[in-house]
Amino acid sequence: MESLKLVKFEDLKKLTESCKPEKYVIIDVRNPGELEKHGKLEQSINIPLKEIKSLEESSQSEFVGKLNLQKISKEDHIIFHCRSGPRAIFAALVFLKFGFTNISIYSGGMLDWKAYGGKIQKVTSENVFFLYRIHTYQN
Repeated sequence: MESLKLVKFEDLKKLTESCKPEKYVIIDVRNPGELEKHGKLEQSINIPLKEIKSLEESSQSEFVGKLNLQKISKEDHIIFHCRSGPRAIFAALVFLKFGFTNISIYSGGMLDWKAYGGKIQKVTSENVFFLYRIHTYQN
């Protein structure tokens, strides 16, 4: 099994501000209500841990299909984050189980991102469900 890598604030900030065409996906595993309350990292997509856990015992095709992961290859750099870390680790382990190989955990989570002054996108009740699982990432 592949191992998980840790990403620190400086590295994630550099990656999100870079003009390099590196392909990566930031997956926020917090609940939609947390996004509304605290905002989100600008380039992140939301796949709540509860949904990932519900598919843990599913087939590969069901996992990819229900989480709408068709545009994400198993080699793309996937960075998980949550509020403080534990949920991101659990989600990453599930993705490893399904063969995704380039996985990192943002070690500080949203608390760290906010504390260091990272850019936060405001999420309102009108757009929280629109943002839920929209898969946009760098090409």
